[in-house]
Amino acid sequence: MPLPPERRWPLVLAGYALFLILVGTASAPIYYLVEVPHRPLVVRLAAALILAVVAIHLSKKVRAGLEDQSPSAFELALEPGRPQPTLDQQFVRVRDDLHYSAQDGRYFDQVVWPELAAVADRSRRAIGREPLAKPPGRFFRRGPSVMALRNLIATIEEAGR
Repeated sequence: MPLPPERRWPLVLAGYALFLILVGTASAPIYYLVEVPHRPLVVRLAAALILAVVAIHLSKKVRAGLEDQSPSAFELALEPGRPQPTLDQQFVRVRDDLHYSAQDGRYFDQVVWPELAAVADRSRRAIGREPLAKPPGRFFRRGPSVMALRNLIATIEEAGR
């Protein structure tokens, strides 16, 4: 379990002090071994290393603090809300009717066929064609195949044109 922030800062401060001691211990021999014109470079490199570690630590803390915040109302308004796609209820009903009628012959005979026959009868009266033939069922009391239903609906559509 992470420590609360008020108890964490002494450990962070001790870690930075230890890091300063390690960098100073590592850079002191290098400082005395290089020639005098290059000594400021060693000090600058040690300071840059310390500054880089502190900057990385601070940027991680700031980033974590920003990510923990909940988005403002302005930020939420910037993101477009994606509406959930909805299907027309009549389409869903017809789709389900066709699906169930292909699986169950009795459902086709009692629900779907009377509706299809009524639609075909209305279009037949307008055009003057022969009545629609009922497609045969399949084995084990299943309704007509999906292909037979497709052909039947195509016939009704052609009669209505």
